[in-house]
Amino acid sequence: MKLFSRQTACRFFKILLLGAAFAVPLAAWTDLQALVDLTDIILRGDANNSGLVSAADANYINNYLFSGGPAPSCMDAADANDDGQVDISDSIYLMEWLYSGGPPPPAPGPFNCGQDPTSDSLTCVNSSCD
Repeated sequence: MKLFSRQTACRFFKILLLGAAFAVPLAAWTDLQALVDLTDIILRGDANNSGLVSAADANYINNYLFSGGPAPSCMDAADANDDGQVDISDSIYLMEWLYSGGPPPPAPGPFNCGQDPTSDSLTCVNSSCD
């Protein structure tokens, strides 16, 4: 269960540091992570952060990749095929799922917010699930 968004948890931790009259050991960050689940909660395929996975997400990815459009605020969600990168294969994957009977985006899937079960280097600054 996610208690706070990553941004809220970071602000909370900064307040703890600023309000402390003593040095906080580096292990305190690990303790905070144990108390607050900081893993990304995403809607797989929601590249435009609308809370809904549609062809608009495939268009958003293509615009980002080829037309200088803004980067998705949650790259992990934009990674529709969960291969650890955001590229043309993600927009193709979404279009095949939406219009050609292809498999749906992997867990947590395109219908419910959830934790990404795979580890990769993609980040999520802001998610429609926050």
